Amino acid sequence: MILTVNISNAVYDFEWVLKVLESSESEKHMDCTLKCFHLWEKKYGDLKGTLTEKKVIERLKGNFWSLFKNKNVNVKPSVV
Repeated sequence: MILTVNISNAVYDFEWVLKVLESSESEKHMDCTLKCFHLWEKKYGDLKGTLTEKKVIERLKGNFWSLFKNKNVNVKPSVV
């Protein structure tokens, strides 16, 4: 039961990270998005659960990197 709650929390928090990613418009925003993802990964990356739950976490990680790379292509460079 506790693990199911953890996985639902992980998905909920992941959706928040995706909202940050979707709203990113500059390199600074993308850096912030990356930091948010790393915090999410630190919190849920080592989730000790069933094989299915671990696969969900791995799939979410893969989805993030795919979306991040696609978004990063279209982001404006920061002006220094």
